[in-house]
Amino acid sequence: MKFKRSYLAFAIAFGLVGCAEETVNNIYTESNDTNTSVTSPFPELEGNVAYINPFIGTGFNGHTFPGAVVPEGMVQLSPDTELIGWHSASGYHYDKATLFGFSHTHISGAGMGGLGDIQFLPFIENNEKYIDESDDYRKAKFVKLDKTTEIAEAGYYSVEIADNGIKAELTASERVGFHRYTYPKGEPIKLKIDLNSILNSDWGSTSLRNKLKISEDGYSVIGEKDSANFSGWAKNQKLFFHATFDKKIKAVYLLAGGVKVNGLTAEHRSELIYNDEGVAIKRTKADVTAYIEFESGDNQELNAQVAISGVSADGAKENHDAEAYTDGKLTPFNVARGNAVKKWSKALNFFIKGGTEEEKEIFYTALYHTKIAPIVHQDVDKSFRGMGIGSMRNGEGEYTITYGTATEDKPNFTVYSLWDTFRALHPLKTITEPTRAVQYAKNLVQKQVESGLLPKWEHMGDETGTMVGYPAVAVIADAMIKYPDEFSQEEKVQALNAAIASSTYKPEDFPQWDKQVLDKTLTAHVKYIEDP
Repeated sequence: MKFKRSYLAFAIAFGLVGCAEETVNNIYTESNDTNTSVTSPFPELEGNVAYINPFIGTGFNGHTFPGAVVPEGMVQLSPDTELIGWHSASGYHYDKATLFGFSHTHISGAGMGGLGDIQFLPFIENNEKYIDESDDYRKAKFVKLDKTTEIAEAGYYSVEIADNGIKAELTASERVGFHRYTYPKGEPIKLKIDLNSILNSDWGSTSLRNKLKISEDGYSVIGEKDSANFSGWAKNQKLFFHATFDKKIKAVYLLAGGVKVNGLTAEHRSELIYNDEGVAIKRTKADVTAYIEFESGDNQELNAQVAISGVSADGAKENHDAEAYTDGKLTPFNVARGNAVKKWSKALNFFIKGGTEEEKEIFYTALYHTKIAPIVHQDVDKSFRGMGIGSMRNGEGEYTITYGTATEDKPNFTVYSLWDTFRALHPLKTITEPTRAVQYAKNLVQKQVESGLLPKWEHMGDETGTMVGYPAVAVIADAMIKYPDEFSQEEKVQALNAAIASSTYKPEDFPQWDKQVLDKTLTAHVKYIEDP
């Protein structure tokens, strides 16, 4: 896509100077990885990525996370130190040393939480120490982090668990999370996989259905999870995962709803609890948890590769096969880490003149955060889960989800925190990433085609109705004004019709929507339009 930048965009961008070559060239490759538990030291970061400090924003009310992610990656693999309360929005708060596990999906910088899907926790003790006695997240079992060992860099996070001395390391590709756990010598190699875990449950997020299956050969675990996220407003969330391990599973203890399950498959669904008058007073949480022990082999490392998909179990498998392997073999952890660094190096491949070292750290970390969301939300075959309508928690048949196939020119995105981003992030993209700015605009219109309304605060294919205003129109109009030649006349008319339809509709025209979400999505601006 070629762009003719307007004079205004050029004037604003004068301080951003592109580099002819990537600023990081000392990347870890497979040739300097080993097949033993003792790996060579990872090269020191160079160039712009060396300024990235993922801990910035993780304290006070910043609500960012320090975990492993690549630019616009679906997998955002990070430690969960808080499960409930406002500071659980991202799953992590710098002041906390508690650790509930490492989960694969997170939200960065928002004031409301959710996600925290597919949580892993390595351990060496008896299973009983980590079995939760209820589905009350306030009583969830946890361990303590050794905060003095905590490291966060572009595409990498590591920490040691104070309780048992296990070292945890995380990195990621777009759709795969890579784990490397190093256990103390002579200790058993165990892992807890928790499908019930979810962030900000006290604001309404809840797990609706969990399913997990361990392969007959003992080297993989697959599963799926249905949930209501983002304080319960994202009501039709589906996630599939496919995990592989470099050690064979020796023993497994499966629980479904707190009850032991025999065999290699477990499934559990949320249920409503009624009082004597027949009034629903509580919803239980779907809860499947696996406690797995692996064969030791010749070292104390356990490597896991976990792929996710919002489309299907087959999609998760295909994502895994495409991104977890190099030349037919599972990608070594340090190679995956090097790939992540290279992607961040390319994404931040420009510089500014002047500035102190501290100011550069702030500047490049801020740019780093602008590349965490929106997320490219599609499988490697370009299939994607589009907008959902209705409410899954009300039962089968009460909701629908649109599925589609993206193209190179029109990728599918998610996590449009438009109230937070339409003033700054999206205008910035029209300067630094004009291709993305145009694609965002077209994708927002596509979501209106799928659901009937332009997104207001879209979350993994669900409208949440969060915050106020009508920000999607500003994002679309800004991209069109600056790059009019990138939109066909048909696309311009479609965008105008989407804007009009989304600002003048009547709630009764959308009976298929969940009424609570619909009432939040269209706020008082219709009244302003109708009043003389």
